[in-house]
Amino acid sequence: MENKVLMGLTIFFWLGVLAVYIRYTNKQKIFLKLAIFVLIAVAFFDLPVGYVYYRYSCNVDAGQHMYQQVSGKGYLAEDNVVFGCGGGPCGGKLSQLYKEGKNLFIEGKVISQSETGMAPEKGLYRFYLASMDSSECDNFKTEFLEKRPQVTPRYLPDNMCIAGLAIDKYTTPYQYERKQEFFFFDNISRDRSSLLNRENGELLAEASIYRFFPGWLYRKLAELKLVKRRHFKCSGSDKPKGRDFFSGIIDESFLVNMKYE
Repeated sequence: MENKVLMGLTIFFWLGVLAVYIRYTNKQKIFLKLAIFVLIAVAFFDLPVGYVYYRYSCNVDAGQHMYQQVSGKGYLAEDNVVFGCGGGPCGGKLSQLYKEGKNLFIEGKVISQSETGMAPEKGLYRFYLASMDSSECDNFKTEFLEKRPQVTPRYLPDNMCIAGLAIDKYTTPYQYERKQEFFFFDNISRDRSSLLNRENGELLAEASIYRFFPGWLYRKLAELKLVKRRHFKCSGSDKPKGRDFFSGIIDESFLVNMKYE
């Protein structure tokens, strides 16, 4: 939908420019002047409308937006985003939340055993922080403290480990997602994270960053290494101190002192 609207606006814009150009230009050598106009329009046709829409999106959509706080005990990161334990390091996020009084869990899917040492086999898991003295940390002790002490996470709270509990199905109603979209000839990108209620589809929080790449001609020149590839970027607000911009919505959405048991 966005591509169609932007394309329509672009055509309308250049037709308007052409009408003004014809109205006020000297009619001598009109065909040469029209040829020059066409060359300019082809080279820069996606710049004016694209940049205006980028600035509009920065003003109305970019940044972090919190809509509702919840009292849940954890969330799902099924698509293996960086803070989903099934496909990337989640210990840092769990530790950060723990320091804020939120001992939450993260549910995710382990696709390959090589992805994480916190799960003994592939499948659905719930990952959380547990006391190192408990049996819940046995797999962590084997995979990290004994086999790979050099890569043992240093960010964990004292005497805590990352435990992985195999589950038959996801139990939390909350899901964290992150995706990147390109549109309008790939000149505009939107990188967005969101926290949803899976039961009713309600959006609890979202964070977006927009980038604008200045036109197809510039992009082609950059691909040929004739110019340095650059882009504009806006996040609507400064990055929260000590937090990832995208997953920071999790910190704000879950109430303090909700302990996972």
